[in-house]
Amino acid sequence: MQVDGYAAYDSLGMAHVRRKFVGAQKVQPKGKVGRDDWAVAHIQKLYHLEAQLAGKAPEEKLAQRQVYALPLLTEFKACSAASRAIKPFVIGRKNWLFSNTANGAKASAALYSIIETAKENGLNPEKYVKRLLAEILRRNASDALEDLMPWTIKLGVDD
Repeated sequence: MQVDGYAAYDSLGMAHVRRKFVGAQKVQPKGKVGRDDWAVAHIQKLYHLEAQLAGKAPEEKLAQRQVYALPLLTEFKACSAASRAIKPFVIGRKNWLFSNTANGAKASAALYSIIETAKENGLNPEKYVKRLLAEILRRNASDALEDLMPWTIKLGVDD
């Protein structure tokens, strides 16, 4: 991508990123629209903005980028984060082939959900699961568990 050195585009490596999405579009099944199409269209909006800014004063370019490009880049970054969040599940598919029973598959899914939710709430997943299992063993089946949810539990430095 040719721009006047706008650092946000450079730090994202948009030309290289776009190339990967275009490549993924080429191998996607006919008639299917997916994340790759969204990404290419999103990047195209940035290209269009840059074309409109050609020849404008640097101050005007900055102002327009703050208004139009910044939200696009923020949304794009959030989408990349969401893609990374599901990566463990994609990698785990091969492991799930060895879940020989429905109960084993359900247990794996529950554990993945617990681990990913702990990560999203800023917890160390290994420490959280150890604490969760230890606390559950101390409680009765009828006890409330709200204080053990990843968004409410308080873990100390050593926990």
